[in-house]
Amino acid sequence: MTTISITEATDMGAAAAEGLREILEKSVGRRNIATFAESESPVPWDSLVRAGWVEIADDSGPDGLTLRDLVEVVRVWGGYCVPLPLVVTLVARRNSVAAREYDGPVTLSVPTPQTTAGWGLVPFGQRTDIGVLDSFDGGAVVPVPESSEANFAPTLEAAEIPWTTPSTDTAARELAVLWAAEAAGIARTLVTISVEYTRQRQQFGKPIGSFQAVKHILADAHICAEQSDTSALWAAADPARAFEVSVHAIEQAVGVAERAIQVHGGMGFTWEMGLHFYLRHLLTLRDLVSGLTGSHRS
Repeated sequence: MTTISITEATDMGAAAAEGLREILEKSVGRRNIATFAESESPVPWDSLVRAGWVEIADDSGPDGLTLRDLVEVVRVWGGYCVPLPLVVTLVARRNSVAAREYDGPVTLSVPTPQTTAGWGLVPFGQRTDIGVLDSFDGGAVVPVPESSEANFAPTLEAAEIPWTTPSTDTAARELAVLWAAEAAGIARTLVTISVEYTRQRQQFGKPIGSFQAVKHILADAHICAEQSDTSALWAAADPARAFEVSVHAIEQAVGVAERAIQVHGGMGFTWEMGLHFYLRHLLTLRDLVSGLTGSHRS
């Protein structure tokens, strides 16, 4: 049996994650996702560019951030579910000269179980300032072609286009791992939101979190969040099983989202509560990683 060693992030990676957390806490904090999921991002893209955040993954050499470091950063990013193309841009720039030279965010087109054969889903393809990489192997960044909007997950602003981006195994694996890390961050946030809600919401004169049935649901959600988190770290450490384990990480996060909606009762299904935005985001990430998995078997 092969033993996988899950390492800690480097000091540089931990510092980057903490720095991003400070920015997001100041800009987003505890804001309800429903207040920005379908409108302007609380964090301007230009502010990330000016602060150098889109360049943090450019150096994949010994002096740059490791994939494990980027998992640390993206777990933080996922916790706030900001509708900006940071993750796809980081991976594109890390693995493509053309993406690094492009003046703007960069995305790619991924085949998914939900798209028509030959078509791909383009995260953030609805943005007017974004370019799509036509290949990781010596390709170019081109304008998003004529497309149809895929509005299932507003926080991903996706579009469908009639071709997909050929990817290297390394780029596809890194993207799968970081989407898993993003999902793990979302799962952590959903546990926090659910615990806080059950402390405040009362029935029969008691917080609903004091009821045994609710405690069991929260305990299950916590376990799923832990498994999602561990799976994202495992995926980064185990290239041979990265795709498989990344899908598992997202599946566990989906389980957290479902339990979060459950403990919120009828409120969990309301548009204003916003929990469905997290669930839709996670389900779309699952489709994207499943598409990468089908194209790149480890």
